[in-house]
Amino acid sequence: MVVRSRFERTFFGFGAFAAAILLVGGACLMTEALIDPIGASDLVVLAAGFALSLASFLVVYLVPATKKNAMARDKQTARKNNGMARC
Repeated sequence: MVVRSRFERTFFGFGAFAAAILLVGGACLMTEALIDPIGASDLVVLAAGFALSLASFLVVYLVPATKKNAMARDKQTARKNNGMARC
């Protein structure tokens, strides 16, 4: 028996934790750069932008698309039922 699970479902906790850490770290670096824009280095701003963008990507990737999956399951069920009716 093959157990089917999506990567997002298996590692949701780890992904959410990583996204939270990246979001907090990026926000912390960005606020330091916004408080003292002249003294902030370019590397800090780039690191903050990278951390924030990676965190937002993780959040969007981990958001479950339950309605979309349910619609796909309904279509598959309808195809199976139509195929069985023809036999």
